[in-house]
Amino acid sequence: MNFYNRFTQAARTFQDGLPWLAPPLSAKAKTVRRAMRVGPRPLINPAAQMIVLFSPKSACTNVAVWFFHHLGKAAEAREFSRWPHHYRLQVYYDSQLYKDACKQDLTNFKVVRVVRDPYDRVASGFRHAMTTRRARPVIAAQLNDPDIETKGMSFEQFLTFLEAVDLTACDPHFALQRHPLEDVLPVDHFINISTEDLMARLSEIERDFGLAPPGPEMAKWLAELKGHKRPKQGFAVAPDLHTRRFTEREATYGPWPDHEALLTPALRERIRKLYAADIAAYLKSPAPSN
Repeated sequence: MNFYNRFTQAARTFQDGLPWLAPPLSAKAKTVRRAMRVGPRPLINPAAQMIVLFSPKSACTNVAVWFFHHLGKAAEAREFSRWPHHYRLQVYYDSQLYKDACKQDLTNFKVVRVVRDPYDRVASGFRHAMTTRRARPVIAAQLNDPDIETKGMSFEQFLTFLEAVDLTACDPHFALQRHPLEDVLPVDHFINISTEDLMARLSEIERDFGLAPPGPEMAKWLAELKGHKRPKQGFAVAPDLHTRRFTEREATYGPWPDHEALLTPALRERIRKLYAADIAAYLKSPAPSN
C-alpha cells in the first residue's frame, strides 16, 4: 500500500472516530438547513426525528407545550415561564440541543405541520393587534391615524394595513403561514385547527412516532393558559361590525364580535388576495361567502 492510500485510510479511520466530523451534506440537506433558519424557526425533536412547523395565531402555544413535553423539557420550560414562547425564544433556540439538531441531516425527519384557516386567522390577528401595545403604534403610523391609539381600530382598517406591508417580513402573527421548509420536505402530518381537534390529532401523531401519552402535568399547564384566548364577556352583535372601531379594552374583556361577523364577502375577497399562498396550500376549496 503506497503512502497516499495509507494516508487516506488513516484519515477515514480518524473521521469515523469523530462523530462531529460529519460527511458532506447533500444538496437537499443544505437546502433544508437554509430553510430551517427562516422564522418562525421550526422545532426539532432529534430523538423522535420530528420537525414541528407552527404558525403564530394557529394554536402555537398549545403546540409548543406539547412539543416541549415530548422533548423532555416541559418542567424546565414551565419553571422558566408560564408562557412557553419565552422559553422557546430565550432558551431553546440558543440551546446546544437545538444547535446540534440543526447540524444533523434532517432530510429523513418527519414533518408535523399545524396551520389555521387563513380567513379565521386574520380575524384572530385583528384582536391580537388590538391587545398588543407594540402593534398598535406601527399600524397607526402606517395608516396615518393617531386615533387608533385612543379610539381603537376597525377590522377594515386592519386589512388596509395588511395590504400595505410585506406579509413575508412583518409581525409573524400577521405574516403568511407558508414556510420554505414545506417546499423541500414532505409534510407527514397536517393539522388545520379550524376544522380538526388539535389534541386528538396530536394523540394520533404520538402513536405514529411511538411517543408515550402525556401525563397530567401537560394538561395542568394548558389549563393555566386558557384565559388568554377570548374576551370574558362574549361577542358584540350589530350590523356593519367590520367598520366599527374596537378598543383594547373590548378586545381584552369584550364584548367582541364573532369572526364570521367580521368576514363579509368583500373583506373575504381582500383576504383571499393577501393570503393566496396560504389558501392555495391549506384550503381544499374556497371559503364560502356570507
